[in-house]
Amino acid sequence: MVLEYKGFQHLTSLCNLLIWDCPKLQSMPPNMLPPSLSRLYIIQCPLLEERYEKEKGKDWANISHIPGH
Repeated sequence: MVLEYKGFQHLTSLCNLLIWDCPKLQSMPPNMLPPSLSRLYIIQCPLLEERYEKEKGKDWANISHIPGH
């Protein structure tokens, strides 16, 4: 399962995003998050947590620019 990203680009004031309890969610398309995002929380999403693990995950580079994650 992949997070649908259409519409996220239009959320130009989005500062915080919580993705919680999505055990089947496997990935997020690169560059889907708006530049205004300053906090990203991924909780109880084991597949995402593995992919976006700080400095180790396969897709860490896609979120490393977000100050608080």
